[in-house]
Amino acid sequence: MLTKNDIQQIGELLDSRLEPIKQDVGTLKSDVGTLKSDVGTLKSDVGTLKSDVDVLKKQAKITNKRLRKVEKDVSVAINMFDQNIVRAHRRIDKIEDHLGTAHH
Repeated sequence: MLTKNDIQQIGELLDSRLEPIKQDVGTLKSDVGTLKSDVGTLKSDVGTLKSDVDVLKKQAKITNKRLRKVEKDVSVAINMFDQNIVRAHRRIDKIEDHLGTAHH
């Protein structure tokens, strides 16, 4: 049968062996708390990024629409200038024919 002293020594031995484990568990709890905080921050940052991406998508859509309009306007202007150049060449040709000068 174990004496009171034996039980006390066993308890002290267990305490001495468990102390490093208790410290490790305490450190792990602290680390888990830090990780939870970091995950919360990351979730918030991701939410902000998603919102920013949505805004950028909308702005890109508007910009693309405006760019297509500018391209169309430039195309119309170029066609108009091309037509004016062709008309000017025809008039020059008629004038040259009328004057009897050589065509280029």
